Amino acid sequence: RYPKTEQVICILPCGTSDHDIIKNIDKQYNGESPLPNGADRFIVKVQVPLDSGNDFLLVYNQSKSFQTTIHTDHLQYKQILDAIRTKGVRGLKGYFNASYKKETKKVQIDVQNI
Repeated sequence: RYPKTEQVICILPCGTSDHDIIKNIDKQYNGESPLPNGADRFIVKVQVPLDSGNDFLLVYNQSKSFQTTIHTDHLQYKQILDAIRTKGVRGLKGYFNASYKKETKKVQIDVQNI
């Protein structure tokens, strides 16, 4: 688990549970980069739900070849939500640097730099 002060979060592919536990994305992407041309660095858009019925943040890259959600039970949900609310576009969305780590098969988002 990540401490609450961690500036990078790992996220999971859609359809997984235990969002506060780091898991690899090997099952969804067969160990390959989820991005076109095998890229390992990219930008993700993180959207705050527009209605109160949804309790997760949408996360995806421009081509939507990578898509996932961050649920309220993720240890850093509040941290990324606060970053979007204070520094994001109208408090509704934020653009973050992300990277795919081939060694661990995880996607990381830099939540400090929005």
